[in-house]
Amino acid sequence: MKTIWKFTFEPAFNLNTIINLEMPDNPEILCVKNQDEEICLWAIVETTNEIYHFTFDIIPTGTELIDSYNIKRTYIDTVLLNDGKLVFHIFKREIK
Repeated sequence: MKTIWKFTFEPAFNLNTIINLEMPDNPEILCVKNQDEEICLWAIVETTNEIYHFTFDIIPTGTELIDSYNIKRTYIDTVLLNDGKLVFHIFKREIK
């Protein structure tokens, strides 16, 4: 059965943060937005699919974007918190 699930991220406000989530395989990520000052991701998932670990990077504007030869990042969305004073860029991380 396909369902929309919500996941909440808790970033470190001045540092790059790596978030690991468990969700059914092949999620369709819809968006990442601010909801009540929390970073939330919504995805369409097939609830009968096997559960996998997915890794996301939350990178604040102005912090160093550390590249690694074996990591590929796919941009998902940008989220504003604290009336736009905090800006976070969300990437899905994949091992090459």
